[in-house]
Amino acid sequence: CLLSITGHGLQPFDSASKNFSLAHNGQIYNYKELTTKKVQSDSEAIVHFLEQHTSIEKGISDFMKVAVGKYAVAIQSGNSLYAFRDVLGIKPIWFGSNKEYFAFASEPGALKKLDLQFPQPLLPWHLLKINAKGIETKNFYDLSDFRKTTPKDFSEQRLEDAFRQSIDYRTSGLKKSGVFFSGGVDSTLIAMSVAEKIKNTVCFTAGMEG
Repeated sequence: CLLSITGHGLQPFDSASKNFSLAHNGQIYNYKELTTKKVQSDSEAIVHFLEQHTSIEKGISDFMKVAVGKYAVAIQSGNSLYAFRDVLGIKPIWFGSNKEYFAFASEPGALKKLDLQFPQPLLPWHLLKINAKGIETKNFYDLSDFRKTTPKDFSEQRLEDAFRQSIDYRTSGLKKSGVFFSGGVDSTLIAMSVAEKIKNTVCFTAGMEG
């Protein structure tokens, strides 16, 4: 369903130089801002962004600071595997090892089926690196880095501008949309703003008897 929104593409994606291959699960809302090249999907934009860097790790670090979205990304480069996730940790990555191999997956159950009994979650802002030396995690980004991006001057207008930018990112290119709707102030404001952008907008709500 996500690919039908942000473009189709068979994964993994290979870089033009064939230096690395990439697989991506998620959505990058500002992917068109990450590359000057014409791309068919947000996954392809990640490849082009990383190609601009001489080091995979530096490219990943820079990507995490500018990408807006929810994502889990895996990269194979040479004899190393890398994995990282969005800075809020919306998309999960779990990893572990036994006497035979190292592995990572989007859920711990997949690893337990491979006889990795004690999988660990990759923390947000962290990079997972696996090679012949073993498993290594690095912290690329933290809350203090995020605070540096916070404007020093606050106003209702800045808040509204940020909110509308968020709506624009998530509705770009859509001809119809659906909004999870509780009927409260937050969801009403979101539904109204989305409907202003996309006339064919439907609200969804759910409940249980009693």
